[in-house]
This record gives sequence, structure tokens and C-alpha cells, in this order.
Amino acid sequence: MGGSTKPVRNQTAILLHVIGDEGLEIYNTLMITLRTGTDGNALELNTEDILNAFETYCNPRKNVVYERYKFFNIKQKEGQNINDFLTQLKIQAKHCEFGEQIDNLICDRIVCCVND
Repeated sequence: MGGSTKPVRNQTAILLHVIGDEGLEIYNTLMITLRTGTDGNALELNTEDILNAFETYCNPRKNVVYERYKFFNIKQKEGQNINDFLTQLKIQAKHCEFGEQIDNLICDRIVCCVND
């Protein structure tokens, strides 16, 4: 039988067993918030909660200020066509969290930095 047919406590115990010593050390440092049920009581910690916490831990945090710094320092290279320059700006802008201003800021960079 697969682990998903077992009770939540068993699934959690199996996961914590198979992640190994290093995984268990990381698990012990994670801040996992227990979800609450409709009655307001905390629900039992399940494997999805643990895996989500590991996902958050393992994904590098984005430094928006640094990403914007990189965006504002992009200049059109000699011999680079406008389409490649625009693509470079759009790719970098995705990491900058500009929101509704993204198109305006890309346009500003083109006006300020296009060679010809």
C-alpha cells in the first residue's frame, strides 16, 4: 500500500524518516505554521505542510532592490538590435516587482539607453 492511504501521523513519520539526518536537522529549524480548521482549532501537521516549508527554505530569496539595480544598469550593447535589447529588459523586469509601472519603466530604459 502507498503512503497516501495511511493516517496523517504515519505519513508525517515516514517523511521525516526518509529525509535523512541532514533533512531532519533542517526540519527542526523550520517555522511551520499549523493551519486551523473551520472550528478554529489547529489541524494536524501533514506532509503537505512540511513539503511547503522545505520548498520555502530551499528556494533562494529574491533581493528586489538588487534586481532593480540590475534592470536600471542595462544598456544597449554595441551592435545589439532593439529587439534583443527589449527582450533583455523584459526578462530582467520580471524579477523587479514593478507592478503596473513595468511598461513605463521599460519604455524609459529604451529612451534613455538606446544607442541609435
